[in-house]
Amino acid sequence: MIWISAMKLPENQHLFTVKEVGDFMFGEQKKDQTNMRKIYRLIKADLIDCIKDGKRRYITRKAIYKFLGEDE
Repeated sequence: MIWISAMKLPENQHLFTVKEVGDFMFGEQKKDQTNMRKIYRLIKADLIDCIKDGKRRYITRKAIYKFLGEDE
């Protein structure tokens, strides 16, 4: 079960980093990169679509809401 934090996605932003998505979906972590690892596992399992730019990965707002089963 995925816990959605109270954090809202900015309305004027359409691409998000893995860290931003992890903080949005699982709450902010201060020390380690646990949330980022969770998101990378979801990407690797093809559950969340991402855009690759070299080593960086970006996730669209549409992909986040599709994974969560919500309409934009």
